[in-house]
Amino acid sequence: IPQFTQNVRIYDSLGSPHDIKVSFIKIATNQWAAEIYAADTTEVSSSYAQGLVAYGTLTFNGDGSLRSVSADLASDVGIIWAN
Repeated sequence: IPQFTQNVRIYDSLGSPHDIKVSFIKIATNQWAAEIYAADTTEVSSSYAQGLVAYGTLTFNGDGSLRSVSADLASDVGIIWAN
C-alpha cells in the first residue's frame, strides 16, 4: 500500500485528458519506490499489470534534495493509449 499518492491530469497528442496516479512507498532511508499508473486501467495498453506504465526509485540526500532517479523514471515515460 503506497504511503503517498498524487493524481495528475495529462494530455495525449490529440489533446484528450487522461488521469494518472503516481504512488510512492519508502523502501530505505532516503529512498522511495515510485509507480505510475493509469487511473482508468482500460485506457492503456501495457505489458505491466493493472495499468502500471512505469516504475523506479528516487534517492534523496540527507537534506531532502534529490540525489538520483532510476533510469526508468529519468527519461520520458511512453504511454500507449488503448484508444
